[in-house]
Amino acid sequence: MLDDPATFAPFVLLEYPHAPGTYCLILTNEQMEEVAERFEEAGAEGNGHDWEALAEAVVQTREPGLADDLSFTSESGTFAVNSTNLDALRRLASILHSAYHDEALLSALLRDAGPDTSVR
Repeated sequence: MLDDPATFAPFVLLEYPHAPGTYCLILTNEQMEEVAERFEEAGAEGNGHDWEALAEAVVQTREPGLADDLSFTSESGTFAVNSTNLDALRRLASILHSAYHDEALLSALLRDAGPDTSVR
């Protein structure tokens, strides 16, 4: 059973009905716009590609063991990451959910992402 939809809101964690055992964590453009100002302060737009760059930096610096289990497939209007490892997605979702709801944490993660990511 997947988590309550409120657990990682506004991120949505789902299982693909056409591929049982494959999961996706998504954030859509409407929700991205609510925190775009933090990204703009970091010199980025806050679109799906910027969220992907942030998530990749978070994985690299905070959860490097997750890297092999995640496959990013974001587009400009949607952040998306897929995995067959539900626990790995939950761990990333928890970090991103916390950052989304904490401006200081989001700003710190963006700052820590550094100049080598497309977030800058």
